[in-house]
Amino acid sequence: MKTLKIAAAMACIAFLPNLASAADGATLFKKCKFCHSLEAGKNKMGPSLHNITGKPAGKVAGFKRYSDRFKAADFIWTDKNLDEFFQNPKKISKMTARLSKAEDRAAMIEFLKTK
Repeated sequence: MKTLKIAAAMACIAFLPNLASAADGATLFKKCKFCHSLEAGKNKMGPSLHNITGKPAGKVAGFKRYSDRFKAADFIWTDKNLDEFFQNPKKISKMTARLSKAEDRAAMIEFLKTK
């Protein structure tokens, strides 16, 4: 009976979605902080990512180094758009770092929502 309960519990856990953690995103962001700031108005080699979710892409005030594709971007930074961007940033950006794992992208998005 005990074995059956353990097996049932393990089966339930296996079907739970991966819950993204902002703390995991904070760890991942350490690789980004050399080019991006989380402080409002403080741009580095890349634009500040302060409060970026829900904002139009390519429009951070004071940042002048956007690629032509980013300058022409016509979308808002939603969870879906951030996820797509983190999978393949070179599609519209000069940024070379990417997040290939879905759970890493989800964690980064959750982290950015807190900043």
